[in-house]
Amino acid sequence: MFIILGVSCNPSTNNKTETHIHTESTNSSLAPDVSVALKFMNDYADYCTPKSPPSNDTTWIKRNQLLTNNFKNRYESLLDSADKADPEIGLDFDPIFDAQDYPDEGFIFSSQDSSGFVTLKGKDWPEFTVVVKVVLENNKSLVDGAGIINIPVNKRALR
Repeated sequence: MFIILGVSCNPSTNNKTETHIHTESTNSSLAPDVSVALKFMNDYADYCTPKSPPSNDTTWIKRNQLLTNNFKNRYESLLDSADKADPEIGLDFDPIFDAQDYPDEGFIFSSQDSSGFVTLKGKDWPEFTVVVKVVLENNKSLVDGAGIINIPVNKRALR
């Protein structure tokens, strides 16, 4: 049994409505819900805010239910490889943001393509963009890529 709820927002009455994304089509089971990308990246930005340098702690990622196992495994493998290559510095940037810095106020939706790649931009830094890949896995929309994790070079944000 599926229950579909629709939410309609009037952009002229609320400044925060730009974070709401309507992605339903006539058959919503065929298209991933790209709002998952926005939720994940804003949650991740909140998680990272108190940290200064990128952390090698993978606990938050491992427990995150918005991520595919493929994402989690690739993230951990990337950090492990970087630590082995240079134990002092490691990766030296955050692979999810594909940068050392990120927008303090989080992200808003910018665009999406038909392949499940979603581009987000910084609320307070609109020039900062990050690409997130959303897939359907067991009829659930999940993040399968972000930054450099599972994002092909030709799809990554340009800096």
